[in-house]
Amino acid sequence: MIIDWVDATSGHPLGDVARTTLLTVYSTLPPGNPMAPLLNWLRHSFYRAYARRYFSLSSYQPEQVQAWLPVVAAGRLDEGIREEENNLIRMVEQWLALARKLPAEARR
Repeated sequence: MIIDWVDATSGHPLGDVARTTLLTVYSTLPPGNPMAPLLNWLRHSFYRAYARRYFSLSSYQPEQVQAWLPVVAAGRLDEGIREEENNLIRMVEQWLALARKLPAEARR
């Protein structure tokens, strides 16, 4: 269990997994960081171990996290991280484009 006490709240567990996914897989490091290759490798290695353990203990499936990523990405836009804005907007727009193609009853 990972708890961020600064803004701890109660919500859907997959929202937390999606946030961890966004931060470890999709977020960018500050430009010009000479340790970026190592840090990216460490982040991805951590995420693989985290996801493998989480999904071995939970009833959720890894594919279910995908539905939460655009929601978490939209929320992260409010954090004002300029280097990530374009990627976050693209994630939200891709999700909206897919949602528009769904039948009306599936969008509820």
